[in-house]
Amino acid sequence: MNNQNRAQNGLLVLLFVILTYCGYHSVSAFVANLNFYAAKNVIEPLQSGESTVETAELSAAKSAAEAAIALHSGLALYTDMLSTVKQWQALKSDNRDAALKLLDEAELLNLTSLETRPSWPVTWANLVYIKWEKGEFDDDFLRYLNNATHYGPNTPEVHQVIAALGVYLYRNDIRMFLSNKDVLKTHIIKGIIHPKTRRTVLNTVKAAGVQQLVCSWSQGRFSAARKPLSCDKS
Repeated sequence: MNNQNRAQNGLLVLLFVILTYCGYHSVSAFVANLNFYAAKNVIEPLQSGESTVETAELSAAKSAAEAAIALHSGLALYTDMLSTVKQWQALKSDNRDAALKLLDEAELLNLTSLETRPSWPVTWANLVYIKWEKGEFDDDFLRYLNNATHYGPNTPEVHQVIAALGVYLYRNDIRMFLSNKDVLKTHIIKGIIHPKTRRTVLNTVKAAGVQQLVCSWSQGRFSAARKPLSCDKS
């Protein structure tokens, strides 16, 4: 009887440990998710151009993203969010050296994310953007660009980044533009056709004064871009 009681007590202890372990991880996952959304709620309006934020708000978003990672370090979603926050901090910084340091950190975070989801196109697009902001049009930049378009040929976030990059390169680095013309013009046109990116890409094209150039590309399978571009108006 004593042996039976000891066995039952041992099972109860084991069950308690398992339930405690599961409960801790459920709570930590919940808290991590709350922190992630706290950061996301600051960043999303910025990405859509709906608001501006103060430095203190970005610092709070950074702390929230770091807290999420501390609780669940292996989740690429959280690592990418911290990278995005650092990109915005770099964009808002008046100190070029500080901005470059933040961009270096953001790049490393995205590369860490890719260790667990190497085919995620938005992360590759973020890396393209970071390299662009750093002014580093090197072999890594080309690798990021090729992977972004390979894994996300129809992903709106990829269209938005590469379309803006394409317009910039056309105006500022024609050799780099010509070296990657097919990729760049494809995402410019697809960005105009896609309803989620149409307004942003159209504004970028019009602001740069390259509307007629893009119209000249909008033929055949890309003819759907002609109407939003007003290519056929006299």
